[in-house]
Order: sequence, then C-alpha cells, then structure tokens
Amino acid sequence: MAKDYPDGLPFEEFRKVGARYGRMSLDEMIKDKAKNTITSFEHILMDHYIFEEPTPDFNWSLSDETEEICKYNCKKATTSFRGRKWTAWYTEEIPITDGPWKFGGLPGLILKVEDDKKEHIMEALQVRKHDSDISYFIRSFLIKTDREKYNEMYKEFRTNAGSFLSGSPNMPKKADGSPAIGNKRLFFNPLELE
Repeated sequence: MAKDYPDGLPFEEFRKVGARYGRMSLDEMIKDKAKNTITSFEHILMDHYIFEEPTPDFNWSLSDETEEICKYNCKKATTSFRGRKWTAWYTEEIPITDGPWKFGGLPGLILKVEDDKKEHIMEALQVRKHDSDISYFIRSFLIKTDREKYNEMYKEFRTNAGSFLSGSPNMPKKADGSPAIGNKRLFFNPLELE
C-alpha cells in the first residue's frame, strides 16, 4: 500500500524506492498542450540532448473494469505503442487528460500504466494539490537531435559501452592508462521498442 506524503516524497524515500525498484531517471519531459508536442531533455553520460516530437495518438480501447489507486476509482484502458502493449488505469475524478511519461489522451488522469510483460510499471504513490509553479532546469549546451537518433545512441551506449566511449575523454582509465570499460553490456530494456 502506498504511503501518504503530505509534504512531498522526501529524498531519502525516493532513494529507497530507487534502490528497491531500480535507478530512476531525473531527465525531463515537457508536454506543450498548445503546440501538441513533447520536448524531451535526456542525457548519455555528460552529454545532454533535446528533441521534440508530436504528442502521440494512443488510440485507447476503453473498458468497464475498475481498480482503486490512491483512493481513486480508476477505469482500465489498453493500447499498443511503439512495440509494447500497455494497460492504463485512469480516474475521471481528476479530469486531466494526462499521465506519466508520454501517456495521455484519456478522459481522466492516468494513475497507473504498465506494459503487458510487467517490465515497466509507472504508478502514482500519492495525489495531492500543489499551488506552486512547476519549473524545470534548462541546461546549457543542449545537443539537438530527434527521438530516433537519441534512442539509437542510447541503445549503442547501453549495449556496448566500451565502444561508445572509445576515444572519448570521458572514457574511465585504469592506473596504467588503458580503458577501464571493455565491450561491456549494461542493462537495457527501453520503453519504446520501435
């Protein structure tokens, strides 16, 4: 059962969740409803990337099945998106057509979404009203790219870190000056398969 955090999720609790379920990303995404776009701020090592894409049309299939999440009555919806089948749980009690990551387009706020293999699960721990502005950190030296190119670079980095860093000043070195990372494969299970 999710804990209630009236003053926000303390960093120590955030760290515990990350330790239990895996490292979480602090990269950012801005959904511009007026322009119908999503701008993503991502990184690979010390390089920060920016790319914009149209807000996806998820073509949701709605169901009468219900589940309670964060004390809200939620309805089920399913879709296929970029190589995965997703199930979302949304509440019409909060009439905001948005959700985590790129998800949205349902007649209420998405409080939980998961793929059919349960490899990726995003679930609200708490819902609370907040009256301060939401701001984001704008990094200098952003490298413009597109979603496909960024995903390909990220895949190369995660599946062959040594090759990706070869010749880079960021390549960790051993005491003798040789590369500290060989052709090592890092964990890689992206949200988007296509």
